[in-house]
Amino acid sequence: FDQLVYSSPEDLAGSFKGHIDIRNKNSTDGWSDWKSSEFDLAISPISEVPLAEIEALSDLNHDGNADNHPNFYVNKDVLLKFNLASVDADGSEEINSVLLSGLKDDATGLQTGSIVDIAGNPVGTVTQSGDVEFSNEEISSFLLSNPDGTQNENSLYFRPTQDFTGEVELTIHATSAEGGSVSEVGSSSTNFEIQDGDVTFEYISFSISDHA
Repeated sequence: FDQLVYSSPEDLAGSFKGHIDIRNKNSTDGWSDWKSSEFDLAISPISEVPLAEIEALSDLNHDGNADNHPNFYVNKDVLLKFNLASVDADGSEEINSVLLSGLKDDATGLQTGSIVDIAGNPVGTVTQSGDVEFSNEEISSFLLSNPDGTQNENSLYFRPTQDFTGEVELTIHATSAEGGSVSEVGSSSTNFEIQDGDVTFEYISFSISDHA
């Protein structure tokens, strides 16, 4: 034979030294003595595209929990929930970059909103193009899913610019890395409309009379 094929375990990467023992057999002398040889093997890491999902939800109570209200209103924060995780089998990869786009109106060039935490504090750094980049600490604190796959319990919100109404499409872009290898971008989008007006609540009044 003139070649061997080595099938490595999933996600194996690094430098290794291989060892092979060979002997021949012919029809007259039987088996030859063993001949040993060593060789170097280098497997470069290949990072896998991470899971990156975003969903916009109504949270009129502003308590970090989505409600069932179907609409989003002017000057009301929009709850954002994320599913963000690396998908490699051995857990050796880490999310190394996250960017959120869609916070700038292409027609006017103005910001449609910002990203804040539940207390209203700004989160992330706004780039010249109007996108929001997150630090590693912010990724871990607000975006990264828990080890059991559940969503991060710390909430982020899209806070519309004062009196802004209209369509918004937010897109999350994320990469994972292992060693010097960076994955291709994983992304997904969520669409919603900020409407004029306010929430209308309906109340039912009743009274109880004592006829005793």
